[in-house]
Amino acid sequence: MSDGRFTKGTAQQAGAKGGRAKQAKHLSLEQVEQAFGSLGTVEDAQRRLERLGVWASAGLLAGSVGGVAVRSVEVWLRAHESQLTETVVTELRGRLDELEGQLRQSRPRVVR
Repeated sequence: MSDGRFTKGTAQQAGAKGGRAKQAKHLSLEQVEQAFGSLGTVEDAQRRLERLGVWASAGLLAGSVGGVAVRSVEVWLRAHESQLTETVVTELRGRLDELEGQLRQSRPRVVR
C-alpha cells in the first residue's frame, strides 16, 4: 500500500504509464487510415467526426490535431455539397429546357 510518496517503484510505474500514454498518442498513418477509412459519403463524414470527438475527448488527439482533422472533414463536406448542388442544377436546367420546348410546341402559331 502506498503512503502517497514517490519512491523508486512508484516513479517507475508512473513513468511506464506516461510512456504508454505518449505512445498511444502517436498513431501510425496505417492505424489512422484503418480507423477512419476514406470519405465517400456524408455518413462517412459523420462517422469520422464522431470518432474524432471521442478520440479528442479521450486524449488520443491533441486539441490542435483534432481541430485540423475536423476542419478537413468540414471542407470535404462543403466540396461534396457543392458537387451535389452542381448535379441538381444541371438536371434542373435540362428539365427546364425540355419543358420550355414542350410549351413552345403546344402554343398555337399565329400566321400573319
